[in-house]
Amino acid sequence: MTHELTLARDDFAEILTIATMGVRGAKSGFSVRLDFADGELTATGPGAAGTAPASGQWPGAVLIDGALAWHLSSRLPTPDPFTLAAADGRLIMGGFSMAACLMDVAPKAVDLVLGAGYRDVLVAVERHGESKVVASVGASAIALARAASSRAVATATRALKGFGVTRAEIDQALLAALRRQASS
Repeated sequence: MTHELTLARDDFAEILTIATMGVRGAKSGFSVRLDFADGELTATGPGAAGTAPASGQWPGAVLIDGALAWHLSSRLPTPDPFTLAAADGRLIMGGFSMAACLMDVAPKAVDLVLGAGYRDVLVAVERHGESKVVASVGASAIALARAASSRAVATATRALKGFGVTRAEIDQALLAALRRQASS
């Protein structure tokens, strides 16, 4: 099934720019989430969201690569009004398309702070659960956060090996710290 929205090109460029404020860099791992309700398209990124009037029909949510959305915000195809289509795992704009995760049913987006980092992603997973965070910032953000955490734990394990501290102990301490931060 193809879903389509129509909105002003400049409005879409503006909400992408806002939503990608915290997604600077080619390998951020964060996704931008596109939601449509009550005649408004909302683009949500880590720490920022923008809305614009739109019309049409849309799945529960669409996730697109945040870094690509950031680059795209200043290079949108020229038709105005602008048509977005979502079908078969793609977001289509004119003659351009990009991979997308289309969710027929999606939980409410999880808000992260502007400039959120990997620690913020892991705290959000502890606070809201993995499925809600995946539906907000994408699975790659969680995978990159876990990889960064694993590297930090490995470094700490090597540094504390002479004191008899094990990786399991450091893993437990890290998990306790994330849970403490998630509950505050």
